[in-house]
Amino acid sequence: MHSTHQFFLTERSLYILVLEPRTGLAQRDAEYWLKLIETQGGGSPVIVIMNWSHGRRWRVDEVKLKRKFPFIVDFLPTDALHGDGIEELQRCITQTVEEQMQDVWLTFPGKWRGIKNAIAGMQDNFLTYQQYTDLCAKHGESDPAAQADLAAILHALGLALYFGRDPRLHDTRVLNPGWVTGGVYSVIRAPSVAKNDGQLGVCDMPQVLREAEEQKVIEASDYPAESHQFILELMRAFQLCYASEEESNHNMDDGEAKPCRYLVPELLPEFEPEMPQPWDSAPVRLRYRYEVLPPGLLPRFIVRTHALSDGAPHWRHGVVLRHAEAEALIRAESDRPELYLFVLGGDEETRQVLVTMIRRELEALHTEMRMQPVEELELTGEGEQWISVRSLREVEQPENPTQKLPVQPDGTAEVNVPQELDKLVPAEARAIDRDPATAPIPVRLFVSYAHDDERQLKRLDLMLDVLEQQHHLTSWRDTRLIAGDEWDEEIRNRLEAMDIFLFIASQTSLVRPYIKDPELKRAKERREAGEIEIVSVKLEPCACDDDAYLGKLQRLAPTFKSVAQAPLKSTAWEQVRKDLLPVIQRVRARKNAAMNR
Repeated sequence: MHSTHQFFLTERSLYILVLEPRTGLAQRDAEYWLKLIETQGGGSPVIVIMNWSHGRRWRVDEVKLKRKFPFIVDFLPTDALHGDGIEELQRCITQTVEEQMQDVWLTFPGKWRGIKNAIAGMQDNFLTYQQYTDLCAKHGESDPAAQADLAAILHALGLALYFGRDPRLHDTRVLNPGWVTGGVYSVIRAPSVAKNDGQLGVCDMPQVLREAEEQKVIEASDYPAESHQFILELMRAFQLCYASEEESNHNMDDGEAKPCRYLVPELLPEFEPEMPQPWDSAPVRLRYRYEVLPPGLLPRFIVRTHALSDGAPHWRHGVVLRHAEAEALIRAESDRPELYLFVLGGDEETRQVLVTMIRRELEALHTEMRMQPVEELELTGEGEQWISVRSLREVEQPENPTQKLPVQPDGTAEVNVPQELDKLVPAEARAIDRDPATAPIPVRLFVSYAHDDERQLKRLDLMLDVLEQQHHLTSWRDTRLIAGDEWDEEIRNRLEAMDIFLFIASQTSLVRPYIKDPELKRAKERREAGEIEIVSVKLEPCACDDDAYLGKLQRLAPTFKSVAQAPLKSTAWEQVRKDLLPVIQRVRARKNAAMNR
């Protein structure tokens, strides 16, 4: 049930955390739940209850917990069976609401109250956003901004779940929280899905729901057929699963790929498989030490990086990621709050690229989950010696490479700081970090592609992230080619600001009218004026080479017939990255020359 916490732990709430001494793990449980509340509840106030205290008061380390989680209001002993401490709890709740929850006293328009009551009493499990706005208008609230604000308040109150304007959730926005959690719980606890190693499709949902009904979790009739894909897409939006296969979409009327198979990481095989790689001797070894390792961290990481794990081993507590000739093992330890990353294979540059992609995804997850683990690098040499990556970055002095530094688990060591950091980040990028004034002129890249091909471009996004971090390339691509006025204006502005136009050639992109005009048309005009460079990537077999204009353009990774036809797609994308580097350098040299005139 850990995966559903994000649906009902909301901000601007008062939490009552009830602990009990039977398991002997109250301190651990307290830290786990308080960390979740800090992450999902935005540091909302918490009253910690030590239940089962009738005649034998017990305690947790209150000083430590209040230091780590300053939003704790108080620790109160109670005994629910005998009623001990309940009156004191009531007084504490009242005082906390009055003194710390100012939102309770905000003016709430009468028409909003009518909408709230209507939502609270609705029999339907979900509303389209249009139905919600119609309901608002019926009660006198027709301002779209106010309607959105009220939806967010209803979400905070726990009366409904509101997901803003996430396009993956189609038109459904306001839902019964119990209906959502029931649907998600049905999937992540389905015996049939677990038996199939976490894989399922929309066609499997009737069986999943029948199993949940047999377990008395839900009523299957509450989930009509039209809601089945929505539940899976909701899980995908919240990084609880990913689309492992999609239908061929070149002939689809709406031009959008439809997932036909999903994979739920929490239902992967439990145990690590045997692998031939010598991970114990990997040249790059990182570990992350957490105060509490949330159960949802690794499943979400597996979802975020699934483009790198295609065909590689993955299980509930670990995954192998691949990029060109380099491989990485990411594994969570079951007996301590630590995550390990081992990287081997390929040359140093390829390993750096893979490490950069993984570290960026972990950093993003840590930010989302409001965690600050200690990142440590194992030093080259004999024995197990670890040192903080942050410390290495802070003390690096190219003129004084070797320094005596404290290491874990104890003692000191002579450390060649640049040599160790070269495992993670190129020296040029580190030099810019030390002195931002030396940063090169940014180069702006525009990616022109068909939305149908978006899932195939996950690796391109990862490559562009690496180029941004290491070579100050600023890339841009829209997430949907919608010919609306707002998007049209934004795209045209980006076409004027770009330095490099990257065309993703596919069967679909070659026939998209909007790509032909204005995108390719304006790129051609600016190239002929000597303002930009145009390069292309052949995503799949298509007629781009036969086109009178496109066939003459510089194609990245030309040794491969197309990315799709490469023996290893990641090798083709790595070549795309390498081929982009001289283009970036040419553009930057031209911009520098123009500035110095």
